[in-house]
Amino acid sequence: MTRIAQDTFMHAADSSDGADHYAPAERLEDIIAEMGLGLEGKLKTPLQHAVCEHGRIAQTKFVEELSKIWNDHPTARQSYTLLLRRRQLEERAEIEAVFALYDSDGKGSIHHSELTSALGGCGWELVQVQLALKNLEIDMASGGGVDAVVTLDSFVACVLKLGVYKSTFAT
Repeated sequence: MTRIAQDTFMHAADSSDGADHYAPAERLEDIIAEMGLGLEGKLKTPLQHAVCEHGRIAQTKFVEELSKIWNDHPTARQSYTLLLRRRQLEERAEIEAVFALYDSDGKGSIHHSELTSALGGCGWELVQVQLALKNLEIDMASGGGVDAVVTLDSFVACVLKLGVYKSTFAT
């Protein structure tokens, strides 16, 4: 939750004092919505009170107040956990869809050379493709190299390990 909160906050931040990042109070609702937080009424109050007299909220204060909400309100934590799980399932489904585009025979595997095309066609840069290919478990019984076979499961595991999220894909 902390990493997601920090990353989301950074999209809204418009200044920094070197030690912390700040966002205007008007962006607080956007940050909450972008994170997918289902905070209602009184649960938003601590975050609203964290806004300073200059109409800004510091990232550290935002994360601190959000952590308190998590600790004090298990239902907020549980609903967010469900949201994250749903996003993971959607992400896997999208990764599988990308793989399926290049699995022309439907056997659940593609050749290493096809994978390069698949990743490039999805908008990955060559550096990302090379990193992904280094991390893949390739069926070496198929001879390795461009004729090596990559399974759906190894492709999904590789993409998830790299932390590449579904917004990277352009199916």
